[in-house]
Amino acid sequence: MEMFLISWSRKTLLIDGIMDAFAYVDVLANNLSAFADEMGLEVFIIQQDNDPKNTSKLSKVYFKNKDVDLLLCPSKSSDLKANKILWVLIKDELSSFVFNTKAKLKANGNIVLDTT
Repeated sequence: MEMFLISWSRKTLLIDGIMDAFAYVDVLANNLSAFADEMGLEVFIIQQDNDPKNTSKLSKVYFKNKDVDLLLCPSKSSDLKANKILWVLIKDELSSFVFNTKAKLKANGNIVLDTT
């Protein structure tokens, strides 16, 4: 079983399962506009790595249809190392917790990922 937490401000998403292109676009479709509104962003650019779910035809069509600007980065770009550092820090923080339910993961994830 794979689970993934995405958090900003006061909202945390729990992705239950593997994050594929369909799940990625679903997260964007259901949360990107609300996130931009909550952060007060009228214009924004998304930076992502070249993971297959990010470069899939499905996600490209979504970004084109929603007129979302992407920051283009070459494969293995050092510009994306900040993302890797962030995930290492989050993983390290979460390693001290024992999660045997999704609710515990989400509750502890909110503590670790609290951005307020």
